[in-house]
Amino acid sequence: MTIKYRFLFLCFLFSIFSIPAHSIELSDHRGGILISGEITRGDYKKLILFLRQGRLDPFANAIFLDSPGGDVIEAMRISNLVSRMFGNTFIDNGGKCYSACVMIWASGVVRNIGMNSKLGVHRINLTRDEINVSKTDKAVRPIAEGVEQYLLRMGVPRKIVDKMNETSTTDLFVFDHKWLIQEDLISSIGYHPTFIDVAQKKCGADPYANGMKTGILPNKQEAMKWSFCIDNVRSENLKLDMSWAALISDKSIQ
Repeated sequence: MTIKYRFLFLCFLFSIFSIPAHSIELSDHRGGILISGEITRGDYKKLILFLRQGRLDPFANAIFLDSPGGDVIEAMRISNLVSRMFGNTFIDNGGKCYSACVMIWASGVVRNIGMNSKLGVHRINLTRDEINVSKTDKAVRPIAEGVEQYLLRMGVPRKIVDKMNETSTTDLFVFDHKWLIQEDLISSIGYHPTFIDVAQKKCGADPYANGMKTGILPNKQEAMKWSFCIDNVRSENLKLDMSWAALISDKSIQ
């Protein structure tokens, strides 16, 4: 099964087992978009229509998140869009991004988490009444494997993916900026791996990562120069790959 059809198959499975709830709220925020509230069926369409209003500079693409999670099919669709837009994802200080929301956050080429913000993961949960273990395993396995492969491809460290798989559907493993530093994961989780490999060829090594290792943080001018260079690489690639524009202008979404 090709990657394209595997993705469509997973989306079909997700749609079967999803239950609508309250929709996300979209608003202008710090030059980007804030996605807040629970992710539900129809929110991908809602985001597309919001973007058509020209409310986001396509070459800024700052996506701020504050969500408890929700419908995985919508999160997967939104993640695909954010990834194609070479988006920067943020969780502001005091914000949270749990469960399905983590997929959207992980889709950013540059990913930021505030000092007092929290991320949370747990195993995939299908919202249906089923006591047959074999049937449940058959339904859950392809979805769980698809989510795991996606997160790993986006560069989410194996340790976090393992925490997701170890945590019950009725529980939540919550981690923050401090935990990521303690586990030496703050640098590896901050960027899409292919993007940062390409960007560092032009911009040099991440001064923040070097500062974490040496204990000597970069000065403001050095940090800003590197960040500006990284953002230029992102904008250049956005112009080279315009597939995101086709998604936003999809005539089937009205």
